[in-house]
Amino acid sequence: MRISQSRRAFLATLSAAGAATVLRSRSTLADEGPPEVTTIRIRREPGEVKLIGGGVDAPYCIAPSYVAKELLQAEGFTDIQHPPIQGGSVLSQAFEQNAVDFALLSPGGLVSRIESGVPIKTLAGIHPGCFELFVHEQIKSVEDLKGKQVGLDDSRTATPGQFVSFIAANAGLDPEKDIRWVTPEGGADTAQLFLDGKIDAYMAFMPQAMGLHDHKAGRVLVDLARTEPWSKTFCCLAVGNSDFVQKNPIATKRALRAMLKATDLCANEPEKAAQKLVEDGFAPNYDQALGVLTHLRYDAWREIDTEHSLRFYAEQMQNLGQLKTDPQTIVADGAELRFLNELKRELKA
Repeated sequence: MRISQSRRAFLATLSAAGAATVLRSRSTLADEGPPEVTTIRIRREPGEVKLIGGGVDAPYCIAPSYVAKELLQAEGFTDIQHPPIQGGSVLSQAFEQNAVDFALLSPGGLVSRIESGVPIKTLAGIHPGCFELFVHEQIKSVEDLKGKQVGLDDSRTATPGQFVSFIAANAGLDPEKDIRWVTPEGGADTAQLFLDGKIDAYMAFMPQAMGLHDHKAGRVLVDLARTEPWSKTFCCLAVGNSDFVQKNPIATKRALRAMLKATDLCANEPEKAAQKLVEDGFAPNYDQALGVLTHLRYDAWREIDTEHSLRFYAEQMQNLGQLKTDPQTIVADGAELRFLNELKRELKA
């Protein structure tokens, strides 16, 4: 691991890189006034990613929430907490019990929570694409997945399975009938099954995808970060607790500003962002972190439409019978985008 830059040097570099933005926003900060609260709780995802050949790594895709500490401090937050909160119902309960203020979520889980009444507001998109769909050479198109075995590390309702279902349905397949889903039991390594040729396709999270690339295993049929229409939508979105957003609009905007500046840092200086992830204990491997940060499109938050992304995935879920609520109602009930619109004007590249 190449960890040599001190925190003081990191801050100096960060300050220089953001000097223009700071000058543009200094008067804005003064006009806003201080945040209503100085404590902020941003979810830390405690899950680990299994690597090919053994070992585990971290979910680097939510890096902006981890590298934003100094930026949050500059916004007036003095107590920055990262409570480790599992996904699923545990995360929903954390929002309901007011135990977390901010998090980064995938679109399927976000839409489901909005429909079920979890007090959550979509604030901004962060980046597209955390997954790549690997296939063996005989599969030339998504349509060729019909009758084939697709491996999943988790249930079909988890994020990777949802994305495969969306992709299949968009190609005219019935995910329920046309795909043979494989979820290994007993802790088996799904990526290794693909590597060994025992399954036909595998939706790989980025650290796993890098391992498959290193092994020259199969090929990528769909890259959510670069294959349309998925590349025109967000895979990761910043959300806020509805109660926090309503009661603390200044703090919400300031926190989101710090998050978006951290996203720019991941895009423009991935080496420094990867180093900070390791230094602050959010990631165990610098090279792995750098590889993921370099691949993901953190530069896209200004150009991709957050409202469109939320509606798009609500429509995908509705088409699969996973959503009863009208997609436009999901947007109306679950999005608060005025802060993003203001910050897009303020944080022009």
